[in-house]
Amino acid sequence: MSRNGIAADKLRRKVSIIEAAEYLGVSERTIRNWIATGILPAYRYGPRVVRIDPGDLDALGRRTGGAA
Repeated sequence: MSRNGIAADKLRRKVSIIEAAEYLGVSERTIRNWIATGILPAYRYGPRVVRIDPGDLDALGRRTGGAA
């Protein structure tokens, strides 16, 4: 498999900012803010393509903290 084939395969396993926002029921701006503040990890593929691992989206719902 060529390098381009590997990169394309990795892109297919990640979701766009729009898809992430729809999945979580929040705005695109919220997703971008979470990425900027480090709450949500994201991966940049070139100057304009940002993708998010679906597992990271699920992890947002599992975080706990503070006193119970």
